[in-house]
Amino acid sequence: MKLWLITAWVMALCFARDVMPGDFHSLPPFSTAPAGREGVPGWQPIYIPSAKKRTAFAIVEDQGHRVLGISAGASAGSLAISLNASPVSYPILRWRWKLPQHNSKTNLLTKKGDDYPARVYVMFDFDTGKLGFLDRAKLRMARTLYGDRVPAAALCYVWDPKHPAGTTAWNAYTNRVRMIVVRSGDEKLGQWMEEERDIAQDFKAAFGEDPPTISAIAIGGDSDNTGETTLAFFGDLVLAK
Repeated sequence: MKLWLITAWVMALCFARDVMPGDFHSLPPFSTAPAGREGVPGWQPIYIPSAKKRTAFAIVEDQGHRVLGISAGASAGSLAISLNASPVSYPILRWRWKLPQHNSKTNLLTKKGDDYPARVYVMFDFDTGKLGFLDRAKLRMARTLYGDRVPAAALCYVWDPKHPAGTTAWNAYTNRVRMIVVRSGDEKLGQWMEEERDIAQDFKAAFGEDPPTISAIAIGGDSDNTGETTLAFFGDLVLAK
């Protein structure tokens, strides 16, 4: 999947949701959505024109809890929520996910292998004046095609089959999206795993400066490059102090 196009469509959302003061902010929950329903209230489905098939999102029951199921079959897609959140006030992103199995053809370092059953994206309202000439030209082209709110900086968290946790690399399609391996390998497949990331620290490590406003968060699954069939599950996501 061309991650640059996904982030472009995510930022084409027409509204932003302010994060109100408090110890934490729960993104629109899956746990209270009606089971068996396709899509999720409060989340916007995002699909790219280049993908011939669309990844399916539905609320399902798992171990007595309602969670989001993501089913990809040679497809691509994401669910996104547009935000206006301070990474200084809310630097911590928490979520839980379960992966029954990996896509064996995933390769973090190649375009052909840029497929994951589950991803978590964080987009930022980055000052484009800080970009070099070539990056600004690429961004202008993308914004001409997909709208003025195409992000100039994003993080993408993944569960990788091969690279160890802590591995980071630029996305195979763009050096404006930093890939971060949160979990690795087969040992915890089929189990619910809880994750916590300091997105302010991750941004600074990736881009060398303090993060701007968080403009969107999205989750997705894709297999359009590899043609595989994959499944993943997500619990609720939370932004916290």
